[in-house]
Amino acid sequence: MALLAGCGAHTTAHGSAPAWRASAVGVVQQLREDADVATTGAMTPRSAARRLAAISDLYALLVVYDDLGACSAMAARAGAPLAIEHALALPCPHLERAAALFTRAIANADARALVQATREVLRAEPLLVRALAEVGARQTVRGEK
Repeated sequence: MALLAGCGAHTTAHGSAPAWRASAVGVVQQLREDADVATTGAMTPRSAARRLAAISDLYALLVVYDDLGACSAMAARAGAPLAIEHALALPCPHLERAAALFTRAIANADARALVQATREVLRAEPLLVRALAEVGARQTVRGEK
């Protein structure tokens, strides 16, 4: 359900604050959940090779890296004010780079590329936390509920 919040029709920044806030939080939560799956068990070439060889793991990775690769689009569709949209987009270069590395990993059975993808996702995690905090800070500053 959180994924749908980020992938829905674009609402304007002039829409109700709760609507953009729920959408922005949904985007960050979805990306954080995807990051958790992406970073599980792929820190070494050996563990990454096992993940690439396991069909169930590969399917899960395909789903999450598809989301991670759409980070910028998800951030833009949240309908948040521009400052929040920028905060949502901060982790996107890492996540989209990770998605490209994952594509290389599966295309070439390249475990090292999956390890690199995992590291990119890990670099994005503090930025995801910051984005979530920014959504909350915006609520506090404006006194919105």
